[in-house]
Amino acid sequence: MKIQHICFTGSNNRFGDFVQEVNAFDKAKVFDDFDLNIIDLTDENLWRNKADNYRGVESINDLQTVGDLRRRSQKKSLVLLPRNYCLNYNYYSSRYHSEVALKDIIEDMKKAVLSVFSLEDLCLHFGRTTTSFGDTTADSDFYFDQVTEYSAITVNQNTITSIQRENLYVTTLQLNNGNQLKQFLLEIKLLKPEKQEAPKWVDEIKAFDDEEQRINIENSQIRIEHEQEIIEIAELRLAENNKWKSVLYTTGEELVNVVCEMLKEIFSINVESFVDEHNEDYRFEYLGKTVIIEIKGVANNVKASYVSQLDHHVHVYLDEHDEKRLEDTVSLLIINHQRNKPLEEREPVPEDHINLAERNGNLIIEIQDLFWMFEKYKMGELTDLDCWRSISTQKGILRIEQIG
Repeated sequence: MKIQHICFTGSNNRFGDFVQEVNAFDKAKVFDDFDLNIIDLTDENLWRNKADNYRGVESINDLQTVGDLRRRSQKKSLVLLPRNYCLNYNYYSSRYHSEVALKDIIEDMKKAVLSVFSLEDLCLHFGRTTTSFGDTTADSDFYFDQVTEYSAITVNQNTITSIQRENLYVTTLQLNNGNQLKQFLLEIKLLKPEKQEAPKWVDEIKAFDDEEQRINIENSQIRIEHEQEIIEIAELRLAENNKWKSVLYTTGEELVNVVCEMLKEIFSINVESFVDEHNEDYRFEYLGKTVIIEIKGVANNVKASYVSQLDHHVHVYLDEHDEKRLEDTVSLLIINHQRNKPLEEREPVPEDHINLAERNGNLIIEIQDLFWMFEKYKMGELTDLDCWRSISTQKGILRIEQIG
């Protein structure tokens, strides 16, 4: 992805090699030359006005030029909103004599500055929060409310910190380095994840018919001219098995896609039955129930915020579907936590998070248990109804001993 970072001085290269070009507001290049253009309003020195009022900034003409470049392009733009800086104004005798916090002039800031990016209608409020995404977190001093014209794309429990409307993305998160920016773009699906290689310990997991197919390959190599077809079939089977095992270490879109394939195969769901939402990862109907799914792959253990985010998705769905009741839904947090560790070294989910999920009527499914259930289904040891009864009746956390 080719990225242009447009900022106050043009020398703030905090994203390092992850961005290809850094330019000041008055030297911004045509947006169509890039896949993504970042409009950075986070420099404290931007928020100055020599006039005797706080209704504007000195760089407004340059900002209007950047706003015009954005409107003339169909390429995606990301606006980084500032912290709660003080706007300095009333300049004379070589210094500024007055200041006011941005939180106290939100409406003026929207009219004077954000309007040049067509953001004057934002419902922006002051309130500090920390949002988790990917393997990292970021702080923010402001959040959004009543985003009916936008889609919420990052949420800390019920607090919205990033929004989207068409090709314009806006965030209050303070992204301070290249890794944070990369994880954020992966989270909001502006960046596709790199193909993740299976760690060595995955090869030690014996599942499905791995051993049988390896023996077939070894024996067939002796009779290579006559057994080539057997080898090719076995390699295809191993590749499929490794695809299923990838859920034990992957994250992001790669994890979501394979988990959805598992669920589609178990419950014989057509691809068209799966609804890909901005809120939850996926949703489908089965036996009169609406199944709402949040899928995560993280390096840390399960957090309470993950459970709360799933519960938020459920209530958003119920708000949008008046005919539905809570008992008509099945809500699942399918999580590959501590994904970089071998399965036997992963710590259990904290009991208080399990209790929270149980109180909310949610079910946490650890990825290794979904993998185990899918393997039993593929091997004919469980039926689709066995799997359905387990996920639709259990609450808190999936207990594999109660399956079947």
